[in-house]
Formats: sequence, C-alpha cells, structure tokens
Amino acid sequence: MDDSPKTDTPQQQERHATWLELFYDLIFVIAIGQLTTHLSKDLTLVSLWQFVLLFIPIWWAWTGHTMYANRFELDDQRHRILTLLQVLGSLFIAVFIQEALLKESYLFACAYLFIRLVLLIMYLRVFYHEPDSRSIVTPLLIGFSIGAIIWIISIFTPPPGRFYLWGFSWLLEFIIPWMNHKRLREKPIQNTHLPERFGLFVIIVLGESILRITRALTNLELWQFFTGANAICSFILIVLVWWIYFDYIEEFVTGKIQGTGLLYTYLHFFIYIGIVILGVGLEYSILSHISTLANLANLLMIIGITLFILPLGIIQGINFKQVPTRHYIISSMVLVVIMVLFYILEIYLKTFYFLPVLTLIVFAYLLFQRYQYSRLPDVS
Repeated sequence: MDDSPKTDTPQQQERHATWLELFYDLIFVIAIGQLTTHLSKDLTLVSLWQFVLLFIPIWWAWTGHTMYANRFELDDQRHRILTLLQVLGSLFIAVFIQEALLKESYLFACAYLFIRLVLLIMYLRVFYHEPDSRSIVTPLLIGFSIGAIIWIISIFTPPPGRFYLWGFSWLLEFIIPWMNHKRLREKPIQNTHLPERFGLFVIIVLGESILRITRALTNLELWQFFTGANAICSFILIVLVWWIYFDYIEEFVTGKIQGTGLLYTYLHFFIYIGIVILGVGLEYSILSHISTLANLANLLMIIGITLFILPLGIIQGINFKQVPTRHYIISSMVLVVIMVLFYILEIYLKTFYFLPVLTLIVFAYLLFQRYQYSRLPDVS
C-alpha cells in the first residue's frame, strides 16, 4: 500500500472537513472552556489581557494544523497518527492552560512545543514527498523551526523572560507566512474547505458562549423579571451573531476566496476573541442583579461585539468587489458608535435595559446587512 502523502489542488476536487478534523476540534472545545472559565472567575483588566495572550497559542495551534491540511490534503495512516499526536498535545494544553502564566508554565510550554514539533514533521513529509511544493514549504520549515527553538529555550528560562520569548516566537511565526505570501499563491487554498473549518471554530466559541449563559442561569439564587429578560436576550443575541456570520459566509464566501487566505485567517482571531468575550459579558449580565457587575457586563458585550463585527466588515469589503470596501467598514463602525453612545447613556440612566436594547440594535444591523446583500448586482 502506498502510504505517502496524497495532495489535491482546489481545481481537482471540492474539499470539506474530515471526521478526523472534527475530532481534532473537540479538544479545542475543552481548551477554550478551561480558559474562559479562568477568565470569568476573576474578571479584571489584567485577567482579560492574560486571556487574550493565552488564546493566541490555542488559536495558532488550531490554525497551524488547519492551514496545513487545507493545502496538503492527506489521507494516509501516518497523517492520521501525527494528527492524533497533535490532539494529545492539545489535551495537555487544556490541562495546563490555567497554569500557563504561573510558576509551572514550563508544562504549558512543553505541551505547545510538542504540537509545533509534530506540525514540523508534517511539513517535512510534504518536503520529502512533494518536490513541487518545496519552495512553499521550506520558508515555513525554517521559520517554524526557529520558533520551536525559542520555545525550547523558554522552557529553561524563568518567568517573566519565558513569556517574552513566547511573544517573540509568536510574532516571528505570524510574520513568516506573510513573507512567504508570493510562494503560497502557487498553492491556492481550498476555498470551500477554509470557510467551513473557520465556521466550525465559530460554532465552538458560540457553544462556549451558550455554556456561559447556562452556567449563569444555574448559579442564580433569585429569579427576577430583569434576570429572565436578560437570559432570553442573551440567547437571542448569540443567535443574531450566528445569523450575521453564517448568512454572509454561506452565501458570499464559501467557494469564492482567492489567493492565500492569510488576511481571512488572521482577522478570524479577533472574531473568535470577540465571541468569547461577548459570552462572558452575557454571563455577567444575567448575574447583574449584583449592581457592581452591570457596567462591567455591558462593557464586555460592547468589546465582544466590536471585535466580532469590525473584522467581519473588513472581510465583507474585501470579498464584495461590487461595493466599495469602505461601505462595509463604515456600517460596522456605525454599529460600534451607536453601541458606545448607548453604553455611556446607560451609565447615567441606570435603567437596566441595556441588553434588550443592544439586542434590538444588533437585530437592526442584521436587517441592514440583508438589505445590503439584496442590492448586490451579482454575487454568484
């Protein structure tokens, strides 16, 4: 049996997520859940910043495997074993994520390093079996190898130096694909597979947001009118986020992305972060009978929706060639400005109507988006 990698170009066949990729996603559900729980237990500006920093390796580990699988579609036993090894490393990331910025952070570093080393082995296999892809793979191998070496050094470096090394490694690895941009164009992305994979990760973070809402409801000691209203509006707001994202992705993105997909990939980091922060804000909103939580919950929801909607507006503008990019960016910014103004007004009025009105604002934005789509001359 031929057990060498088998790759297909986007022109050869339409690509969809495999069962192995779906299993791979399962571990990241756990990792994101662990990280979000840590944030919601002790919500401060410092913990929020730490959450963003620790979300980076989770997102980058998942993205690294996803982008590799998108360009080099493999279905041999070695690929499955290597992917399952990455699943194992991701499991340990989930285990050590809450200790990642403490004294025992070297354990987290070891888990993350293991994932990156497995990814390097995957790229080495492509380098060996696919001579035509060597010009694409070589810069990635060099850049990611340097990143792995930095992580090895970080294991033996005490904090806070260890964390600075992590940041430097991430920065280097983020830049490498951009420097390799022209070569990556020689191996176009699978433009049905990529939106599907990123959409599945959106489902993961949306699921985590629903879980935050559920936990808030189970922890309630007293049900009031505003509590029930916020719980219903929380679910509706998550549905609206789902609708805004997938209505657009399904009709106007899947099968239409061209080039390397790098901007699409990197902007999704903020989309994911925004949805998770929104979920924590909704959790706090349901518990906002504790008056000190109300303003904090409202602020988190504003931050979450902003991080979700602005990158999506940029993606819309890039993909809709029939309409100037600025139209979608401006409409997203208008939504953000309206939310901020209402937040400021709510601080002074203290009406506790923030979440219901915010839900109506986002619903109006969805209707406006549908109107914009209906005016497009041709998106097929």
